Amino acid sequence: MEQTVVDLLKHIVVPKNRDEAAAKVVAWWDREVLFSLCKQRKPYISKLELQKYVSEVIASQVHDDLTADFEQEIPPEDHVVDGMLVKQIDLVNGTSNDKRIARREEWRARSQRSKWIDDRLDMATKIAAYDKILIENWNDKHTAMRDECSALDEDEKSQRGLNLLRWSYNDAPNTIRPFRPEWLGKYLVSGGFQILSIDRDVGWHPDYPKFVGKKE
Repeated sequence: MEQTVVDLLKHIVVPKNRDEAAAKVVAWWDREVLFSLCKQRKPYISKLELQKYVSEVIASQVHDDLTADFEQEIPPEDHVVDGMLVKQIDLVNGTSNDKRIARREEWRARSQRSKWIDDRLDMATKIAAYDKILIENWNDKHTAMRDECSALDEDEKSQRGLNLLRWSYNDAPNTIRPFRPEWLGKYLVSGGFQILSIDRDVGWHPDYPKFVGKKE
Protein backbone atom coordinates (compact mmCIF):
# COMPACT_ATOMS: atom_id res chain seq x y z
CA MET A 1 0.00 0.00 0.00
CA GLU A 2 2.78 2.45 0.85
CA GLN A 3 4.33 2.05 -2.60
CA THR A 4 0.97 2.83 -4.18
CA VAL A 5 0.77 6.00 -2.11
CA VAL A 6 4.37 6.88 -3.07
CA ASP A 7 3.34 6.70 -6.74
CA LEU A 8 0.31 8.92 -6.09
CA LEU A 9 2.48 11.52 -4.36
CA LYS A 10 5.11 11.74 -7.10
CA HIS A 11 3.83 15.07 -8.47
CA ILE A 12 3.57 16.90 -5.15
CA VAL A 13 6.38 15.53 -2.95
CA VAL A 14 10.09 15.60 -3.74
CA PRO A 15 11.60 12.14 -4.35
CA LYS A 16 13.70 12.02 -1.17
CA ASN A 17 10.60 12.66 1.01
CA ARG A 18 8.06 10.40 -0.70
CA ASP A 19 8.66 7.26 1.37
CA GLU A 20 8.36 9.18 4.62
CA ALA A 21 5.26 11.05 3.44
CA ALA A 22 3.60 7.84 2.23
CA ALA A 23 4.27 6.11 5.55
CA LYS A 24 2.69 9.02 7.44
CA VAL A 25 -0.38 9.05 5.18
CA VAL A 26 -0.92 5.30 5.49
CA ALA A 27 -0.45 5.43 9.28
CA TRP A 28 -2.92 8.31 9.51
CA TRP A 29 -5.43 6.45 7.33
CA ASP A 30 -5.17 3.26 9.44
CA ARG A 31 -5.63 5.27 12.63
CA GLU A 32 -8.72 7.02 11.29
CA VAL A 33 -10.19 3.70 10.15
CA LEU A 34 -9.61 2.28 13.62
CA PHE A 35 -11.30 5.29 15.22
CA SER A 36 -14.22 4.80 12.84
CA LEU A 37 -14.60 1.12 13.71
CA CYS A 38 -14.53 2.05 17.38
CA LYS A 39 -17.20 4.68 16.71
CA GLN A 40 -14.86 7.46 17.84
CA ARG A 41 -15.34 9.40 14.61
CA LYS A 42 -17.73 9.56 11.67
CA PRO A 43 -17.87 6.31 9.67
CA TYR A 44 -16.15 7.66 6.54
CA ILE A 45 -13.02 9.61 5.63
CA SER A 46 -13.72 12.52 3.34
CA LYS A 47 -11.56 13.63 0.44
CA LEU A 48 -11.12 17.02 2.13
CA GLU A 49 -9.74 15.36 5.28
CA LEU A 50 -7.22 13.41 3.24
CA GLN A 51 -6.16 16.45 1.25
CA LYS A 52 -5.75 18.48 4.43
CA TYR A 53 -3.54 15.84 6.02
CA VAL A 54 -1.40 15.43 2.91
CA SER A 55 -0.94 19.22 2.82
CA GLU A 56 0.17 19.19 6.46
CA VAL A 57 2.71 16.46 5.73
CA ILE A 58 4.09 18.42 2.78
CA ALA A 59 4.23 21.62 4.82
CA SER A 60 6.20 19.87 7.57
CA GLN A 61 8.83 18.91 4.98
CA VAL A 62 9.16 22.34 3.34
CA HIS A 63 11.95 23.54 5.62
CA ASP A 64 14.27 20.77 4.47
CA ASP A 65 13.32 21.19 0.82
CA LEU A 66 14.10 24.88 0.38
CA THR A 67 17.84 24.86 0.04
CA ALA A 68 19.73 27.54 -1.87
CA ASP A 69 20.90 25.17 -4.59
CA PHE A 70 22.33 27.89 -6.86
CA GLU A 71 23.78 30.38 -4.38
CA GLN A 72 27.38 29.79 -5.47
CA GLU A 73 26.64 28.74 -9.04
CA ILE A 74 27.37 30.83 -12.12
CA PRO A 75 25.60 30.66 -15.49
CA PRO A 76 27.20 28.28 -18.00
CA GLU A 77 29.28 29.92 -20.69
CA ASP A 78 26.71 29.12 -23.37
CA HIS A 79 23.86 30.73 -21.42
CA VAL A 80 22.25 33.42 -23.57
CA VAL A 81 20.63 36.26 -21.67
CA ASP A 82 17.11 37.23 -22.76
CA GLY A 83 17.06 40.26 -25.04
CA MET A 84 14.31 41.93 -23.03
CA LEU A 85 16.44 41.91 -19.90
CA VAL A 86 19.21 43.70 -21.80
CA LYS A 87 16.79 46.16 -23.35
CA GLN A 88 15.33 47.11 -19.98
CA ILE A 89 18.83 47.80 -18.64
CA ASP A 90 19.88 49.71 -21.76
CA LEU A 91 16.88 52.01 -21.30
CA VAL A 92 18.45 53.31 -18.08
CA ASN A 93 22.03 53.30 -19.43
CA GLY A 94 23.08 50.38 -17.27
CA THR A 95 26.73 49.35 -17.33
CA SER A 96 28.25 46.05 -18.35
CA ASN A 97 28.50 45.24 -14.65
CA ASP A 98 24.76 45.83 -14.22
CA LYS A 99 24.14 43.38 -17.04
CA ARG A 100 26.55 40.85 -15.56
CA ILE A 101 24.81 40.91 -12.19
CA ALA A 102 21.34 40.82 -13.76
CA ARG A 103 22.30 37.88 -15.99
CA ARG A 104 23.71 35.92 -13.05
CA GLU A 105 20.82 36.60 -10.68
CA GLU A 106 18.16 35.90 -13.31
CA TRP A 107 19.78 32.56 -14.16
CA ARG A 108 20.06 31.56 -10.50
CA ALA A 109 16.45 32.48 -9.71
CA ARG A 110 15.07 30.81 -12.84
CA SER A 111 17.09 27.66 -12.20
CA GLN A 112 15.92 27.52 -8.58
CA ARG A 113 12.29 28.01 -9.54
CA SER A 114 12.49 25.32 -12.19
CA LYS A 115 14.02 22.85 -9.74
CA TRP A 116 11.34 23.46 -7.15
CA ILE A 117 8.53 23.13 -9.68
CA ASP A 118 10.02 19.95 -11.12
CA ASP A 119 10.15 18.49 -7.62
CA ARG A 120 6.74 19.73 -6.47
CA LEU A 121 3.96 21.04 -8.68
CA ASP A 122 2.39 23.05 -5.85
CA MET A 123 5.45 25.32 -5.83
CA ALA A 124 4.29 27.01 -9.04
CA THR A 125 1.35 28.56 -7.19
CA LYS A 126 3.55 29.64 -4.29
CA ILE A 127 6.09 31.25 -6.63
CA ALA A 128 3.32 33.10 -8.48
CA ALA A 129 2.04 34.43 -5.15
CA TYR A 130 5.54 35.60 -4.22
CA ASP A 131 5.89 37.37 -7.56
CA LYS A 132 2.87 39.48 -6.58
CA ILE A 133 4.76 40.60 -3.48
CA LEU A 134 7.77 41.56 -5.58
CA ILE A 135 5.59 43.46 -8.05
CA GLU A 136 3.83 45.35 -5.26
CA ASN A 137 7.14 46.44 -3.73
CA TRP A 138 8.45 47.48 -7.14
CA ASN A 139 5.23 49.32 -8.01
CA ASP A 140 5.37 51.46 -4.89
CA LYS A 141 8.85 52.66 -5.82
CA HIS A 142 8.28 52.92 -9.56
CA THR A 143 5.07 54.93 -9.18
CA ALA A 144 6.73 57.41 -6.82
CA MET A 145 9.71 57.69 -9.15
CA ARG A 146 7.50 58.23 -12.20
CA ASP A 147 5.62 61.04 -10.44
CA GLU A 148 8.89 62.69 -9.44
CA CYS A 149 10.28 62.40 -12.97
CA SER A 150 7.41 64.03 -14.84
CA ALA A 151 9.31 67.28 -15.36
CA LEU A 152 12.81 65.82 -15.74
CA ASP A 153 14.80 65.37 -18.95
CA GLU A 154 15.69 61.97 -20.39
CA ASP A 155 19.13 61.76 -18.79
CA GLU A 156 17.70 62.38 -15.34
CA LYS A 157 14.90 59.88 -15.95
CA SER A 158 17.44 57.25 -16.96
CA GLN A 159 19.49 57.91 -13.83
CA ARG A 160 16.45 57.48 -11.61
CA GLY A 161 15.66 54.26 -13.43
CA LEU A 162 19.23 53.03 -12.99
CA ASN A 163 18.91 53.63 -9.26
CA LEU A 164 15.76 51.50 -9.24
CA LEU A 165 17.50 48.71 -11.14
CA ARG A 166 20.35 48.70 -8.62
CA TRP A 167 17.84 48.73 -5.76
CA SER A 168 16.46 45.45 -7.13
CA TYR A 169 19.70 43.60 -6.47
CA ASN A 170 21.46 45.69 -3.81
CA ASP A 171 18.71 46.60 -1.35
CA ALA A 172 15.50 44.72 -2.17
CA PRO A 173 16.84 41.30 -1.07
CA ASN A 174 17.50 42.75 2.38
CA THR A 175 14.17 44.52 2.82
CA ILE A 176 11.52 42.35 1.10
CA ARG A 177 10.40 39.40 3.16
CA PRO A 178 12.03 36.13 2.08
CA PHE A 179 10.15 33.39 0.24
CA ARG A 180 10.06 31.45 3.51
CA PRO A 181 11.23 32.60 6.97
CA GLU A 182 14.16 30.18 6.84
CA TRP A 183 15.15 31.04 3.24
CA LEU A 184 18.52 32.80 2.93
CA GLY A 185 19.16 32.89 -0.82
CA LYS A 186 18.97 36.56 -1.83
CA TYR A 187 18.99 35.73 -5.54
CA LEU A 188 15.34 34.69 -5.39
CA VAL A 189 14.45 38.38 -4.97
CA SER A 190 17.13 40.00 -7.14
CA GLY A 191 16.76 37.40 -9.88
CA GLY A 192 12.99 37.36 -9.51
CA PHE A 193 12.89 41.03 -10.46
CA GLN A 194 14.95 40.29 -13.58
CA ILE A 195 12.55 37.52 -14.58
CA LEU A 196 9.64 39.92 -14.11
CA SER A 197 11.44 42.54 -16.21
CA ILE A 198 11.73 40.00 -19.04
CA ASP A 199 7.99 39.38 -18.75
CA ARG A 200 7.45 43.17 -18.66
CA ASP A 201 5.64 42.96 -15.33
CA VAL A 202 8.22 45.41 -13.99
CA GLY A 203 10.63 47.88 -15.55
CA TRP A 204 13.31 50.35 -14.55
CA HIS A 205 12.78 53.37 -16.76
CA PRO A 206 9.91 55.64 -15.61
CA ASP A 207 8.25 55.24 -19.02
CA TYR A 208 9.41 51.70 -19.82
CA PRO A 209 6.06 50.47 -21.31
CA LYS A 210 6.42 53.08 -24.04
CA PHE A 211 9.73 51.53 -25.11
CA VAL A 212 9.18 47.79 -24.54
CA GLY A 213 5.43 47.54 -25.10
CA LYS A 214 2.76 46.36 -22.71
CA LYS A 215 2.55 42.76 -21.57
CA GLU A 216 0.11 40.82 -23.72
